[in-house]
Order: sequence, then C-alpha cells, then structure tokens
Amino acid sequence: MPDQPTALAQAKTLLEHGDYYGAANAYQRAATEGDLDSTALTDWAEALAFTGRLDLALEKIDSALSRGGGDGGTYAIKVDILRRLGRLDDAFAALEQAVHAVEDYAPLYVQWGMLLAEQGVPEQARWKFERAVTIDDGFAPAHLGLGEVLFGLGLPEEAAAEFARVGGELDKRNGPALVGWARSLVALGKHDEAVTRFEEAIALEEEQPVLLDLWRETGVALYELKRFAEALDAYGKAIALESRFAVAPQQKYLVRYGSAQAALSSNQPELALTHCGDGLALLDRIGQGESDAAASLHFASGAAHMMLRFFDEAVTSFRGAAEASADFALHSMNAVASVLAMQGNYEGAWEELSHVEEARERVGANQESHLDDEQLSAYGTALLWLDRLDDAEGAFEEALELGDRNAAAWAKLMAIHLERREQDIENANEWRWKAFRAYRKAVSLVEAQHGDRSSAEPALALGLLHLLMDDLDKAEPHLQEAAKLETDNSLPLAGLGLVLVRREKHREAITQFELALKREPDELNVRCHLADAYFRLGRPTVALEIYEEVLRIAPGNVGAQFGAGEILIEQAEETKDDRLYEDAEANLSKAIELAESARGGSRKRRGSSGLTVRQWADLYYLRGCARIKLYEAKKGRGIAQRSGAGRLHLQDALRDFEACEATRVRPHRARRAADQVREGLKLSPLALTNRYATYAVVSITFVVLLGVQFAFIRSGGFNGDHDPIAYSTLTLSLLVLLAAGFYLPEVLKLRFGGIELEKGAATEEGDVTLDIHREPLQASLHAALDPPVPRGRTVEPGDVQRRSESRGDALRGTREKADSGGSRKDAKQGADESVD
Repeated sequence: MPDQPTALAQAKTLLEHGDYYGAANAYQRAATEGDLDSTALTDWAEALAFTGRLDLALEKIDSALSRGGGDGGTYAIKVDILRRLGRLDDAFAALEQAVHAVEDYAPLYVQWGMLLAEQGVPEQARWKFERAVTIDDGFAPAHLGLGEVLFGLGLPEEAAAEFARVGGELDKRNGPALVGWARSLVALGKHDEAVTRFEEAIALEEEQPVLLDLWRETGVALYELKRFAEALDAYGKAIALESRFAVAPQQKYLVRYGSAQAALSSNQPELALTHCGDGLALLDRIGQGESDAAASLHFASGAAHMMLRFFDEAVTSFRGAAEASADFALHSMNAVASVLAMQGNYEGAWEELSHVEEARERVGANQESHLDDEQLSAYGTALLWLDRLDDAEGAFEEALELGDRNAAAWAKLMAIHLERREQDIENANEWRWKAFRAYRKAVSLVEAQHGDRSSAEPALALGLLHLLMDDLDKAEPHLQEAAKLETDNSLPLAGLGLVLVRREKHREAITQFELALKREPDELNVRCHLADAYFRLGRPTVALEIYEEVLRIAPGNVGAQFGAGEILIEQAEETKDDRLYEDAEANLSKAIELAESARGGSRKRRGSSGLTVRQWADLYYLRGCARIKLYEAKKGRGIAQRSGAGRLHLQDALRDFEACEATRVRPHRARRAADQVREGLKLSPLALTNRYATYAVVSITFVVLLGVQFAFIRSGGFNGDHDPIAYSTLTLSLLVLLAAGFYLPEVLKLRFGGIELEKGAATEEGDVTLDIHREPLQASLHAALDPPVPRGRTVEPGDVQRRSESRGDALRGTREKADSGGSRKDAKQGADESVD
C-alpha cells in the first residue's frame, strides 16, 4: 500500500499523460489516504470533468476555491464546468468573482468572451476578447476568439489579422487559426492565399473529422479560382473521407453540390448528374427535399442536361428548381427561355420571359429583403433580352452596388451601352466610351482569375469580351486557347469564325464554323453564321440551303429569313428568273414582321430577335430593291399595266425607302432611291415613257405594217408598179421594230438602275445576317458570360464544429503553472481541446 505522496504523484503523472479516468481514480485513492490541497483538488476536478462527471467535478473545484488556493486556471475550469452543465447565470457570476479575485488574467476574459458569443451578443464578446489581448498580446486563444467574433460580425479583414497573428507568429501549427485565416481570406476574395492556408491546416489535421470540411472548403476556393480540375480532386478527397468518419448528411450534400459544379465547369456533365442525384437523395433523407439546397441541385442538373443536349430533361430540371425554391425563379425563367430558343421555339421563349415581373416578385417575397447580386443580374438579363434597356441598366447597377466584382454584370452593362450605340447613332461615340469603361472593368476581373491555364472558362470569357468590343487582335488568342482547352464547347470556335469574318477571311471562317457545328450540331446561330460566310465567299447556293435548313427547324429565325431574301435577289439577277424576286420579297417581309414582333412592348413576340438600326436600314432598303425588281419583272410580262400591281409595288418600295431614310443610316442612298420611285409614280415624260412606251411602239409599228401591206396588195403586189426592194426593206424594218417593241421593257428597266447599283452597299457597312450584339435568344455572347449555375443556396452543416475548435484553443494554457513541465503542457493542451 503506497503512502499518500506516492498516490498523489501517480495521479499527477496520469493526468499529465491524458489518462483522465486513471487520474480520477488515483486522486480518489489519494483522498482516502489523506487530505488534498487546493491544487490537487483542482486537478482532480479537471480529470472528472474530462470523464463527464460534471457534478462531482464542480464539488471538487468549489472545495479548492473554499480553501483559498484557487488561481485563474481554477476559476477557468469552474466556469467551463458550469457552462457544460447549462448553468450560464452561475458561470457569469463565477467570472465576475474570478476577475475580482485574480487581477488581469487573460484566459478568464477569453472564457467570458466565449460565453457571450454563445449567448448571441458578439459585440460584448468582442470587448472581452480585446481585453484579453490587451492583458497578454502573446496569448494565442485571445486572438483566436477575437478573430472568430470579428468574422461573425462581418469583418473578415480584421478577423484575418487576428488569425494571422496566431497562425503566422504565435503558433504556426495552430489548425483552427489557419482555418479561420483561410475562411477570412475567402470572404475577402483572396482565394489563392486561402488555398495555401487550407493546405497548411489539412497537413496538421491528418486524422481529424474536420478534414472533410477542410477539403470541401479548399474545393470551393479552387472553384472560385477557376481551377476546376483541382477543385474536383479536392471534392473527391472529401468524398473518400466519408467512410472513415461519422459525417452528417448535410456535409455530404455540400460536397456533392460543390463537386457537381466543378464537374460542370470541367465539362463532365455525366459526373455532375451523378453527384446531383446523390445530393437530392441525401436531402430527401434529411427531410429537406423542397428547399433552396434542392433547387441548387435541380438547376445544376438542368445545366448538365443542356450540355448533353437533353433539352426536355433540362427544362424539367430548371422548372423543378423554381418549384423547389422561389429564389431560383428568375434564373430558371432565363434558362428555360434559352432552351426553348435553342430549339427554335422563339414564341415559347418570349412567353417565358414575359413573366419576368412575376418571377421577380416571387424572389422578393421569399427573400423578405432586397435581391442579391446574382438575382438582380438574372433580372437584368431578362430585361436586356426584352429590350427594356433602362430597367436592365438599373438592375445591373444595383447588383454592382452590392458587389462590384461581378464580371457578368459589368459585361451586361457593356452590352447595353453597345446596344444603345447601335440605336442612337448620333451619340454613338458617347455610348462607346461608356461601354469601354464597363469592358475594362469586366476584363480586369476576369484576368484576375486567369492564372490557371488549365481552365477554358476565363480564356473564353476574355475572348468574348474583346470580341464584343471589336478588338480582334486580343480576342483571337484567348478564343484559340479556349478552343484547345475545351473540346466540346462550340462557342470558342464560333467566336474565332466571327473574328475571321470581320477580317474578310471567309474560307477560314467557314472551317471554324463547321468545326463548331461538329461539336454542337443544334446551334442554329452558328448555322446562320456559316451560311453568311458561304454567301460572302461567293457560294450563294450553299448558303441558301443552310438558311432553308434553319428555317425548316425555326421559321421564326430573323437572321435566316433576312439572309435567304438577300441571296434570292442575287440569284434572280444572275438567272433572270423573275419568280425568285417574289420569294425574296416574301422572306424579307417575314423577317420584318418577325423583327417587329420582337420590339419592346409587343404583345406577342414570335421572332428570334430584334434588329439594330443599321440592320433595319439594310432590311428596308433590300426589300425596296426587291419590290422594284418585281415591278420591272411584271411590267416585262405586261402584268403591271393590266392589273395595276406595278403601281402598288412602286408604292410599297417607296415606303421601304422612306423607312430606310428615317433610320438615318446612309440616308442619301435611301433618299436617291425614293426620289426615283416618286418620279416613276408621277405623270412625267419619264413615267409616261416607262408605262406606255411598249404599247405605243408596238401599236404604231403594227398599224404602219398593216398599211404597207394593204398598199402593196392594192398596187398589184410584186407585179404592180412599185419598187420591190423598197417594199422588202420597209417591211423587214417594221417587223424588226415590232419585235423590238416586245423587248422594250427589258431595256426600260435601266430607268431604275441607280437603285439596283446601290443595293450591294447594304452589306458594306456592317453585317446583315451577323450581329453578335443582338441575338439574345440564340446563345448571345453576353449571355455566355453568365455562370452555368448560380451561386448555391445550400444547407449549412452548422457551426458547432467551428465553435468547438475555437473553444478548445481558447482553453489552451489556462492552468499552466511554474512547475509544469513540457510534457504536462502538451498533454494539457490536447486534453483541453477535447473538452467539447
């Protein structure tokens, strides 16, 4: 039977080595052999607390304090025991007593700060942690607790400074400090530095359950850096850890959602669908199937189906996102409209967008506050498509007020200013400068994310931004880079095709458009670009076949109707087939009708898009030319004079030229054409000649010919007294003149030759069928800058783990004594961390 000093020494040894059950039993034996002093009672209480016998531990700590031997560490243990017992009022009272008994003891203020933070009064907690820092600036738990409170108060920059004080100076192996530092850096948008801090924390937490969350948060930061392959790998490591630790379903969901996003951006839609399905199953299991979290997964599924060209399934998923959460009403509306437009169902797409205000009200009612920046950006995108430019600009500006690092919102503002430059020609330079300012901001934000050369997304975004601003030299290398990195997306190749078209390298452009269509054969917009390139190359027959193919799928495609009409006019001129002018007029009239229906305020929109002012000018001028040609063709067949159709064609052509002149795009061209048509409609010598010359020449010649023949017969024919050579010459001349009279209309068509000769100028100033600024429902370039999936509204796993980490660290060193050796200190720190 050992004597008392031997039993007490054994208890102290066991406590220092973390054997709390053994230490508690040893102190029990020591107590039976003799009275224990306050220090031994405190150690006994600590061992009991770690084994969960809180009531008995409180009894021992009170005994120690009653003997007057309590120091700051003793009070700290008592406060922690009272907190764990739920006796918070007693805990606060003990703290009040402690700070009077022990002057300026930092760990007590740390305990006080943690209790106040748990009570939901972070500002008061902040004061206590700051007091602890003032007392002992080298006390790591004080800085750690202050960092947690500052982060919770929305002050990430100040929080990062406190975490950096711990993880960078006081204790470089402090895992919770590194994690808090990383999370603060994420909140500050410094994702590169955050990844480094997360990796340092992961190296310290080799076998801890928190490792799964650290890999997930690393994946989030890598995703924001556009390092999608690395993000997918990080999420994969998190998934692999699920079999090693008890993981809450919410944590599993977060990993699946993040992995689905990374898979989408890595062009792996099948993997994304797998993770979305697993995530939805997890949500159903925890009873949160109808939530923002489910909506996020439904929307990601829709994006994956879009990549796989499963349009019906995509629409179902997008609508499912809106049904699961009103927060996604605007995003889903835009996505469904895009799917319908890609299938050529423009009327359905416009009908979807017509509910934009209802969708906004749904989101606002659900938010109970202002919309966030992504929702405002989605609202602005719908308004931009609907040509409500003022409202759209307001939405994007409001979104940027909430966060000016939204590159897509800056790109949309640029698109709005470019659109206004097209509509307001007189102030075009002013609008271009406004667009340029937004363009520079968008480019700077995207370039900041372009450090990872394995991702195509930043390169594609930069290429599209430069292309929208017509900076072809800058656009081309980025589009080439994106085309190499992403082998399934047609947009980089289509963008390269547009660059080459603008450089008038049509043969090379055709190659790029055809490669783009091999990647995504359903892209109607790319087909229109291909047709236009063939037409410019001088192969109108091939171009017309492509346009007709587009129109079989999507008769509402304005660009295809426009392009087909222009080609038919050219073919009619080459083949002299006048019937082609009727087909051309029909196509151009349909293009105008569809474009008119797409104007803002129209009740029922049916066309793919509206037109710019320059396009309206070219379209009206082209149809006016077609109507002139149709008039001349009918006049040549004698139809115009008999039915009055010719005059109607001239009047219609005049209205077209007047409409063209009203656009103020090359007004002199339209004015000259209109003046010539007005002359044709007047009773002037020119008009009379055009209308009646054929009849006059043929009639007079025929009468003279009959007179000559009658005189010849009456004079006895060839046996009579007359000159047979003169008769033959006169008769032959009259027959030639009669024949010429029937061909006179073809000659008189040259009276409108000025209009015909200027028709080709319609394509010199700008694109007729190509317009990257205004194809909103055909994968427009500014829409391509949107993220494939909006920022997720997710199920958070809770902050219990974070609180336990910080609290464990805050308790470090609260009872270090002068006689404590290094082994006791290390064991004590490990023991304190496991209190929770």
